Amino acid sequence: DLLNGKVYLPAGDGFLYHRLKKYAPICFSDYYTNVEKALPDVPHQDLTNLTYTNDSFNLIISEHVMEHINDPKKAFNEIYRVLKKNGRYIFNIPFEGENKSLTRVDKNYNELMPKKYHLDPLRNEGALVFNDFSKKDFFDKYVPSIFRSKDIIEDISIVNGIEVISEVVVLKK
Repeated sequence: DLLNGKVYLPAGDGFLYHRLKKYAPICFSDYYTNVEKALPDVPHQDLTNLTYTNDSFNLIISEHVMEHINDPKKAFNEIYRVLKKNGRYIFNIPFEGENKSLTRVDKNYNELMPKKYHLDPLRNEGALVFNDFSKKDFFDKYVPSIFRSKDIIEDISIVNGIEVISEVVVLKK
């Protein structure tokens, strides 16, 4: 059972943390470009260079984080490293690329396309988007083959007469 072990939320002290903390031991963090501005109650972690030991977590959950990572492939390798055997990384990201994923800003912070920002409670300017992901090449381009399974679960619901598509990605170590 995934919630019988340690859970990691690399998205700050938000909604999921407060909902899940009564079910499992939870570790959470956020990323600060300027560590001196880190909130005292929200630890700093860089998904491309986590400080946790190997095999630390049964479950890692994030919401709209990976598009803001400058090197997603490296982040997925780190996530794999800190997941326990049979552990899962469950996350959602916006799939905004039509036929292929696009790099807006490369891992060295070179601007290849106009910059885009998403709303972010920690940053007035918003969170920089590095990649516009496409479902067509996401796994091949970004997710290492070391994960045992890779799935996209799609849910379509109608909200006020408008079709809303939600997608959740599940990676299993």
